[in-house]
Amino acid sequence: MRRLAMPIVAVAFFLLSTPCSSVASQGLPALFPIQQQGKWGFIDRTGKVVVSPQFKHAGDFHEGRASIKVGDKFGFVDETGKVVIPPQFDQVTDFFAGLARVEIGGKWGCVDPNGKMVVSPRFTSRGTFAEGRAPAQLGEKWGFIDASGAMVVPCQYVEVGPFAESLARVRLGAEWGFVDQTGKIVIQPRFDGVVGGFYEGLAAVKQGGKWGFIDTQGTMVMPPQFEAVSYFAEGLAAVKLQGNYGFIDKAGQMVVKPQYGFADIFSEGLAVIRLGDKCGYVDRTGRMAIPPRFSWAYPFSEGLAWVDLGERLGAIDRSGKVIFTSSSGLPGQFQGGLAHFQDKQTGYLDRTGKRIWVDPD
Repeated sequence: MRRLAMPIVAVAFFLLSTPCSSVASQGLPALFPIQQQGKWGFIDRTGKVVVSPQFKHAGDFHEGRASIKVGDKFGFVDETGKVVIPPQFDQVTDFFAGLARVEIGGKWGCVDPNGKMVVSPRFTSRGTFAEGRAPAQLGEKWGFIDASGAMVVPCQYVEVGPFAESLARVRLGAEWGFVDQTGKIVIQPRFDGVVGGFYEGLAAVKQGGKWGFIDTQGTMVMPPQFEAVSYFAEGLAAVKLQGNYGFIDKAGQMVVKPQYGFADIFSEGLAVIRLGDKCGYVDRTGRMAIPPRFSWAYPFSEGLAWVDLGERLGAIDRSGKVIFTSSSGLPGQFQGGLAHFQDKQTGYLDRTGKRIWVDPD
């Protein structure tokens, strides 16, 4: 079973995305991958084996499809376990926005949920679709394609990021700027770095060794002054001044003074902070909601957060109460009400900590 990576807290700047559900508008997944004696199959939400272990590998469901591997090729099954896209690809990614990336002979393209090759394999590499565009690489340069595979922004940039709020970050030489969905440069490349892109109307940019924020017109609304920053989430961003982290609002006002060794983005009204060598959680006013007692901690998602409990790992609720623990592997993100776990055994548990399925091996 998979484990979540532990967070790195000593960084020049950070971009920690809050965990999110991978299920789309089609609803919660009906099946979950399991592994027994080296083979992969699927169980339903009750723990019943629906597709007997038979694949070399199986992935989680995303938008009604899960990747499977037979021999050295990948394909996809639907939520009944039926193979709907025969194994034929060297590598694949999960479905997102109706398409999955596939590799054939070192080149990447895209297929739809029925297996139709929508974007022919011709790219050295490419990213995930967002707002109808996906980064695409030809040779050493990057541009953007639309969902039909048409090149809408020529491959001319050293590096690019995904579209967010109708703009995407691009790098020409050593400097970063932003383009719109037609490829027009709307914010000229002049920044040394960019954190992620636009979030809640603002983007964190670096000039002269310091970080500030611009709006979608490229106006510097908060001059570069911070040693490190996060992107904005729930109206606040973490910033570092004189070695300590605090939080600012979108007007640039310091709403929680710098006092922490580290601070992460807000998620579900709480943010991870570090005092000394322990992590806890504060609310939007800076009130200590869960006192620091963890070696590390993740942002909240669906009412739970993963933390280090010393000799064990586990999850807490918003009051700080431990819901369940694991001796070695940190439980994965909840999807459809279940999460992976790994300790002396491996399997799935529900949000109360009850083990729904345990690998009999």
